Amino acid sequence: GVSFVGCVETATGDRPVIGPDGSLPSLGNGVFAAGGDGLTFQSLSVFDWGSNGVFVTGADGVVFRDIYGHGGTEFSTYAVFPVSSENILVEGCFVTNVDDAGIYVGSSNDYTIRWNLVTDSVAGIEVENSFNTRTHNNESYGNTGGLLTFMLLGPPQAASFNNDADHNVLVENNTPNFGSGSVGAVPDGSGYVIVATDDSEYTYNYIAGNNSSGIAVVDQLIFSILSEDPGDCCSFSCESGGVPSGVPCTTNADCSGAETCENQQENVRNLYANNILDNNGASIDPDLIGVVPDNTQNVMIISGPPDHNNCFAQNTLIVPPAVDATLAETFIPDNDCTP
Repeated sequence: GVSFVGCVETATGDRPVIGPDGSLPSLGNGVFAAGGDGLTFQSLSVFDWGSNGVFVTGADGVVFRDIYGHGGTEFSTYAVFPVSSENILVEGCFVTNVDDAGIYVGSSNDYTIRWNLVTDSVAGIEVENSFNTRTHNNESYGNTGGLLTFMLLGPPQAASFNNDADHNVLVENNTPNFGSGSVGAVPDGSGYVIVATDDSEYTYNYIAGNNSSGIAVVDQLIFSILSEDPGDCCSFSCESGGVPSGVPCTTNADCSGAETCENQQENVRNLYANNILDNNGASIDPDLIGVVPDNTQNVMIISGPPDHNNCFAQNTLIVPPAVDATLAETFIPDNDCTP
């Protein structure tokens, strides 16, 4: 139950700054907290840290509110960075100039990301290897990718499901990718990239002017090709009744009781509805040429086998003038909206 709350200068809006003093290289974190519960970080500026702005791990109950994060000359990896935690709220933050994700929540569950603005970073907001989350009413522009919901091989939690995203504005995320590792594989001009995530709803988002795609739905195998590491696939988790536990496994012997070890690489049972996709795909990232089918990148990229109970419904698709509008939603090979 510890709170770090800055006093905001009313006239200027300035917040207390947590930053290096310049005497040593800024290799570390602005704030690091491990194993603490009931934490609040509010009305603070984190600037120019070589690693991360506010890094929290192993916590239950964390609030990040009104954080201003700037990567500075060091291009911090993350500004708001909770991992392996639960019951998290990230709201009202502004992040810019970060070389991975401005706001990143990974290997965690039961959290909300809302009312934030992220610009000029590689990834605006990233939800990775998590479940039971909602990302809503955020704005992300001028990044390489506006919003990412990923399951990747390697993190301690091998699950990505019940990760809803709604009422987000993802506009003109066309900055050339200056990141490394997995995020370095995100194509320039990506509005929303979804990798290997199940049982989620993506609704009422406005996604416009992203040069490669509005929504890219990608399985882990295709993403490993984009990252130039075909061996980086695929995630396996212990699973019971179709619900993964998140415990990584290799064989059934790694699981308990009636659980079985199942491949989690695909996107299954998701709803994509009532989104507005406006003039995306006008200038595809060259790295996508030959990886995705011709023309389909103009609105969405779909990969993986059909019959996985994904539903695309009532989306408004405004395509570039050179694109035949009939292509907009007909290329989707997997469209099952059966209740």
